[in-house]
Amino acid sequence: MSSLELYATYMSDVSVMRRRQRVMDALRFLSSQPRSGPYADEIRPGEDGQRYRTWLVDHFKIIYKIVGEEIRVSDIFDGRQDPRKMKG
Repeated sequence: MSSLELYATYMSDVSVMRRRQRVMDALRFLSSQPRSGPYADEIRPGEDGQRYRTWLVDHFKIIYKIVGEEIRVSDIFDGRQDPRKMKG
C-alpha cells in the first residue's frame, strides 16, 4: 500500500489529491532541474554506480537518480516511517 493510499483511509479525498498534486509538481520540477536534490549519502549507489538523490515534499521523500537525460524515481517514501522500510 502506498503512502497516499494509506492517507486515503483517514484523510479527505481533497487532502489526498492536494498531496498527490504537490508530489507531481515536484516531479515535474525535478525533470527540468534534476541536480537540485542533494545526494542521499545514506543510500548505496545502484548497480550502475549512480548515486541517489532526494527531494522533500511536505514529509514525503522522493528518492531518485539521474540516468542519462532522465530521472528514475526509486521510491516516494513517507519520511516519518522507518527508512529501513524503503523499497528503493
